Amino acid sequence: MAEVNKSLQLKKEAIEVFLDSHKIHKRAIKGRNQRQFLTAFILSNGNRSKASEASGISRQCHYKWQKIDPIYAAAFEEAEDIVADALEAEAWRRAVDGVEEPIFYQGEYVDSVRKYSDTLLIFLLKGAKPEKYKDRAHQTIAGDKDNPLHVRSTVTRDLTDEEKLDLIRKVAINVPQPD
Repeated sequence: MAEVNKSLQLKKEAIEVFLDSHKIHKRAIKGRNQRQFLTAFILSNGNRSKASEASGISRQCHYKWQKIDPIYAAAFEEAEDIVADALEAEAWRRAVDGVEEPIFYQGEYVDSVRKYSDTLLIFLLKGAKPEKYKDRAHQTIAGDKDNPLHVRSTVTRDLTDEEKLDLIRKVAINVPQPD
């Protein structure tokens, strides 16, 4: 629990520095409301509805500020980056450091095991090196009325027969449809 409180305090301090950098705190009432919404947005991990509920400021008001106030729009864009960075850090922690999951036997805690997320690691690799880890698919369609249609496909996974038929149907008009 102490670790969560420390993390929350660090997040709040980061928010203060962020808001100060946009001088939102020095504006009149409008600025105080904007500050409340941005703080709630970051603390709610980027959920506009929760930020609206926590700050008492409607989402419509937030969207209006984005349209008419370029300083607020820039601050909100940066707030979105802060949230995205926090989510990426959490994904990294779960993928690389793992999380402890308790093991229970007959209702009693007996041990814990560290689990890692391969899926999150894959997404992190795709984001960090998209050219190397992106999904790849290449199809070549050949054929005419005198020759049968041939499909050559190179993908990172094997297509099912149904997926192959769907691909052929999409690109070839004269392929008979199943009954």
